[in-house]
Amino acid sequence: MLGNSTLVIYYGMKIFLFISLLGALMKSELMREQTLGLSVIYSFGVGFLSYIFLVGPNADAATPQDWQNWGIWLGATFVLSWLYFKSLTWFEESKLFWVVVALGAAVVWF
Repeated sequence: MLGNSTLVIYYGMKIFLFISLLGALMKSELMREQTLGLSVIYSFGVGFLSYIFLVGPNADAATPQDWQNWGIWLGATFVLSWLYFKSLTWFEESKLFWVVVALGAAVVWF
């Protein structure tokens, strides 16, 4: 099992990636139209980080079922991040904007 320090580094890098993409989305008008691209970048980044920190050290013991579950998790991460980025653009002018921003913690924790 991984140590707590490895998980802290993993989640720290995941949070940094998420906040970076969130900042790019909020600062650029062109990025608001590219929610699908942002979701692809986020999913690729999370997939890379999870492979390096979580899957890679145990790759020799991984079964095909484990790889399939990891792929399903990456797909769900993509869909969840796309919905999140899309909802940010939908609620940008609304009072619910800060609620949606706060829900970003759930996206990172997933």
